[in-house]
Amino acid sequence: MTENIIIAIIGLLGGGGLTELIKTILGVRSLNQKISGLEAKIDKNEAIAARVRILHFSDEVMRKVKHSHESFDQALEDIDVYEDYCEKHPEFKNNKTVLSTQRIKSIYDKCMEECNFL
Repeated sequence: MTENIIIAIIGLLGGGGLTELIKTILGVRSLNQKISGLEAKIDKNEAIAARVRILHFSDEVMRKVKHSHESFDQALEDIDVYEDYCEKHPEFKNNKTVLSTQRIKSIYDKCMEECNFL
C-alpha cells in the first residue's frame, strides 16, 4: 500500500524513469520473498520426508528386518537432517521420532559391535 502511494507521488512529480526503477525494485523484492517462501516449503518437505523414512526404518528394525550398513548410514543421515531442521524451527513439532531415533541408534550400535549387518 505504501509502495503504491510512493509510486503515485513520484509519477505526479514527473519521475517516470524513477517510477519504473522503483517498480522494478519492488518487483525484485516481491520475487525474493516468493523465493524465500518456496525455499522454506522445500526445507519443511525435506524434513517431513526424512521423518517418514525414519519412522519406516524404525518399524522395519522393530520387526527384525535386517539392513545393510549403508541403509543404516542413510537412516542416520535422515535423522541428522530431521533433527537439524527441528533445531532451527522450534515451531515444528519434534516428538514424532524420538523413540524411533533411539531405537535405530541402539540397533546400529549393536550391529556395529557384533558386525551383524545384512
